[in-house]
Amino acid sequence: MSIKGLPWKILAEIRTEEKSIEKCLALFLWSEKEKPNWSCKCSATLRIVSQKNRAKDLAGKFNDRLLNNKNPGLGFANFIAFAELMDPCKGFYDKNENKVIFAIDVIVEEENKEQFDSIPNKSSGKFEMEIDKLSEFAREVLFSERVSETVFVKGIPWKMSAQIIEEESNEKNLCFFLECSPQKDPNWSCECSATTRIVSKKQQNSSRWFYEKKRCF
Repeated sequence: MSIKGLPWKILAEIRTEEKSIEKCLALFLWSEKEKPNWSCKCSATLRIVSQKNRAKDLAGKFNDRLLNNKNPGLGFANFIAFAELMDPCKGFYDKNENKVIFAIDVIVEEENKEQFDSIPNKSSGKFEMEIDKLSEFAREVLFSERVSETVFVKGIPWKMSAQIIEEESNEKNLCFFLECSPQKDPNWSCECSATTRIVSKKQQNSSRWFYEKKRCF
């Protein structure tokens, strides 16, 4: 997805926490801009979409984060414990479809207008990532990840990623990340705000929100 001429992606990874064997899901919004000196301010909401009626998403937010080529993304290394993600009562995991849906709402503002493309670009964006065969994903090698398609906001490429992290106690956690990584612009930067959500699939259940303010990238 492109916002403000930037490619944006959702990155999801399964991680294991230090000193623990528990796995978690990491979720990120990531941007991969080719220019070496790009930067932008970004606000985003990362969500796991509920797949149950009237259930709320699981969400986390970032406000006014500065993103650039050295800090191209934002997100959560431990967005949700894997066991909680797979809990049928939460409504995030669709057992019949064997999938999880991720979504990110993104708002991007230019930090340095000269660093961006001249064509009009969106300053905000929203995108989702579904993790199919989630149970298989959790059994993959350590730090394996799932990454969304790229979304451009303010000419910067963003993506969401998720990882299952296993702690020493054998408990698994789901981690989410919002990331931005322009490969050809070493001097880019921006401030970004984001909200990450895990969307509930159950009725009357709330989505889980994570909120973050003014992160510099």
